[in-house]
Amino acid sequence: MWGALRAGIFVIGSLVLTAGISALALATASWLRQWRPSINLLVHPAQMAAYGLLILLCLGLMGISGLPAARFGLRSADWKLDVALGAAVGLSLPAPINWLVRVCVRRWGPGIYSPALMRAILPRSRRERLFVPCAFLLTALSEELLFRAVWVGGFSCYLPAVIPVLVSSAVFGVTHLAQGRLGVVVASALGLLFAGLFLWRGSILPCFLAHYLINLGQVWLAGRQRAWLENYPDNG
Repeated sequence: MWGALRAGIFVIGSLVLTAGISALALATASWLRQWRPSINLLVHPAQMAAYGLLILLCLGLMGISGLPAARFGLRSADWKLDVALGAAVGLSLPAPINWLVRVCVRRWGPGIYSPALMRAILPRSRRERLFVPCAFLLTALSEELLFRAVWVGGFSCYLPAVIPVLVSSAVFGVTHLAQGRLGVVVASALGLLFAGLFLWRGSILPCFLAHYLINLGQVWLAGRQRAWLENYPDNG
């Protein structure tokens, strides 16, 4: 009885949390289409606190579930290999993703992509250049805990793994709507890649490291093409 109750709380809590994150992401995408924020959203204290809270909520749901920590990828059988895999994926993908965005924009026009989010998180000072990498630690960890550990790791106890993999990857993509339709597609594909890494290695470590390095790489490349981003049509 107690086990069923814990499982129910875990499932319902995870769904509610995911719905809340998705709604917030959609609202942010709508807001960014209308305004250019004067502050760096990524390093704003409220934003960092929100990601910290998300991490705590995910860990709390894992604890309530009664499932072993290994189910959520919180342990690594070979951390050196996991680090190597995460680094290889994370360092190799930013440049191809950047190239893909350029190609798609030329092929289908600016409406397929929006640089609004990237413009909002690009470092504008030396202080922000120090804090952005730290903030990405929170964003990458919180998203991997929710979409890979909780969804792929936890929900695969109750459903065939393919279902939580596909659903979590799709929702992960939707939360990147602020980057336009292309951002949704790219993020969904990355969600599938991270889910595959998680299932293969049974650890959140390579997924987190790959996610973190991809984010850093994208911001670094965006900084080198700031003029293109600033002059990009706002209706893109």
